[in-house]
Amino acid sequence: MPIIERWESTLERWSGAGLVSPELAQRVRAFEAERAGTRLPGWPVLLALGFGGILFATGVLLFVAAHWDGMSPGARFSLVLLLVAAFHAGGAASSTRSPLFATALHAVGTVCLGAGIFLAAQIFNLEEHWPLGCLLWAAGAWLGVLLLRDWPQLALSAVLTPIWLASERAIAVERSWERDVVLAQGLFLLALVYLTAHERSNTHAPRRALSLIGAIALVPCTVFLFAALPHSSYNNPDYSPATPSLFASAVALTLPVAVGFVLRGRNGWICVPAALWVFLARLFDSDTKYGELGLLFWCVLGAALVTLAGVRDQRRVVERAGLVGLFSATVGLLWWADDYKKLPIYFFCLLLALAVAGLGVRFIKKDAINLGVVMFGTTVLFFYSSTVMDKLGRSASLIGLGVLFLAGGFALERTRRRLLGRATGAA
Repeated sequence: MPIIERWESTLERWSGAGLVSPELAQRVRAFEAERAGTRLPGWPVLLALGFGGILFATGVLLFVAAHWDGMSPGARFSLVLLLVAAFHAGGAASSTRSPLFATALHAVGTVCLGAGIFLAAQIFNLEEHWPLGCLLWAAGAWLGVLLLRDWPQLALSAVLTPIWLASERAIAVERSWERDVVLAQGLFLLALVYLTAHERSNTHAPRRALSLIGAIALVPCTVFLFAALPHSSYNNPDYSPATPSLFASAVALTLPVAVGFVLRGRNGWICVPAALWVFLARLFDSDTKYGELGLLFWCVLGAALVTLAGVRDQRRVVERAGLVGLFSATVGLLWWADDYKKLPIYFFCLLLALAVAGLGVRFIKKDAINLGVVMFGTTVLFFYSSTVMDKLGRSASLIGLGVLFLAGGFALERTRRRLLGRATGAA
């Protein structure tokens, strides 16, 4: 049954039972009708429109590419203009009958604008500075935001603008952009800001689109950041405080914070500690023993902050992102403790697991309780395999490992059920 029919039938049942007055029921219907235009459509509709628009645009571009060599420069430029204009004209013509279809056509038209910009530069042999093309493309997307007020235009603008800034930075540092920690930190922080753009009190479609973009971009941005950290300027013997990278770092961290304040208003203050946390990553040299340990503790701190931000905003996606980060950092700490035989790290991981489970009980979060139990069992398993197993014979170690899985698994499952029951009772 569709969601609208479910809440309508529930409201009718409550009205019939006298639990809700007719005036209140009418106000609920008016409120939901007002919010209906700001929601994203269901995922089947989005999937069909998205893939349909992409396939249609790809087919048109392939057809143009097949006949490109036989066209004169004037015909090429005219065709490029016709493609961009045709999609937007089709969107304008269908806006009254099918708003979703019109939104998809306008989005395809904005995508074709980028292809038209770069093809025009190729036609007229313009000076090669491809970041300028990204700037023009982003400007076209922002113009679409002003004229159409569609969330796909905003999503394209939110992606194209950082691409333009990143491309300018890549040109500035020439071939070492893949080792540029300034660029990596800026993109990573912006992904976090996008991820937290969707608050519980604001469910508009543009916020949800930005949050989805942030969730998708967070993984590659994290990989990029960890790949660039070993080449950080602070870890370079030739580094001088007067180098321009300090200004570049300030810009890379300030712009995402400004975006956070624009998106969240007063609640944008949470982006300030996030920027400070991202900046602190440059203090650790991952090529050294304790530098790697410091970087792992940095990951624990950041994942904890993301989890608390998700709890504060009542966003389960953000909570899960932070919990996944906590588990990954815990496994990294356990690997480090296994390599260097440091027992205090095991105790820290046990305390961290207890803290996560306690957080789940305190705020009634089942995901945190389950993860805390898993982290506790993982820590015990690492400790046994690295410290106890080496001191026993082969058969004794295997018997002990089996007993650990059977008895420990049973005890952890009982503990998990008790914690879940305590959290449910508190609710």
